[in-house]
Amino acid sequence: MKKHLNQTSKIAAFIAFGALSSCMDNTLPEPTTPSTNAKNMTELVAPADFQWKTSKTITVTITGLPTVVPIQSTLTIAGKRGVLFTERHLMSESKDIAVEIPADEKILTLKFGSVELSSIIENNKASFSFIKAIN
Repeated sequence: MKKHLNQTSKIAAFIAFGALSSCMDNTLPEPTTPSTNAKNMTELVAPADFQWKTSKTITVTITGLPTVVPIQSTLTIAGKRGVLFTERHLMSESKDIAVEIPADEKILTLKFGSVELSSIIENNKASFSFIKAIN
């Protein structure tokens, strides 16, 4: 009796699944942009104003701290994905550096020895000052 009930419930579930799935609408919506009718990848053309770059160049301004004795260390500028720029740097030196970063980067971190600073990128510029770091 139990075996017969189990078979009957399997058959009923199969019929219900078939009936419900046959009622589904499988049509796709019409595209909102006209098709290019390209037959292969080499026939595809991007609009003239399409921006291919996924990065941008910004200016990083570093304000140095005058020191009596030269202090030199490795200066590293990093974003959320890792190091973007590195060089040996004198703490007393002020300079502007052009750095290419991912277009979606919002905050940069500067490391110089034990000093670590953060800067928000605004108008394609980021600024760091060793004077603020020491005070």
